[in-house]
Amino acid sequence: DRDIEIGGYIEEGGKWVTSHWIVVPPDAPKTGKKITPYGISCPATGDCVGVGKYNNAAGVVRPFIFTSTGGTWNNGFSITLPANAKSQAGDFHAVSCPDVNDCVAVGNYVNKSGQKAVFSVTETGGTWNHLAQEITTVAPGDAASPPAPQLNGLSCVDTATCDAVGFYSK
Repeated sequence: DRDIEIGGYIEEGGKWVTSHWIVVPPDAPKTGKKITPYGISCPATGDCVGVGKYNNAAGVVRPFIFTSTGGTWNNGFSITLPANAKSQAGDFHAVSCPDVNDCVAVGNYVNKSGQKAVFSVTETGGTWNHLAQEITTVAPGDAASPPAPQLNGLSCVDTATCDAVGFYSK
């Protein structure tokens, strides 16, 4: 098993350059790191939010957020999944930041009934809510029961007005 490190890359003047390496949350193992970034949003040059998943020291896949301020990547952190989560296993797939201090991220998890579910977490005024909220929706008429939703893309004009795309089971 190889260690995997993830780095943030930036494009300056039409040329891609390496930025700083991203530090995973403190409960990640020191070796054998399994990290997968999925989405990023940069509302200003050097100010970005990325989302993804990592395996913690116990091997549980955890959703995590990593940010950059002024072009320097900060330590990543995980969030707490909704109360109806079967475990704290889940992942983020998309993030959208309408401005530097306001973001929304979406991801997927399994609830206590064993069904796939989706969640969101927000940053408002520069402070992240570390407790995710389940996104409950009315499934389309042709959806399977359960619909097993997954969200993969997100765009927000503010933290209360977003569009997300993904898929569900028929």
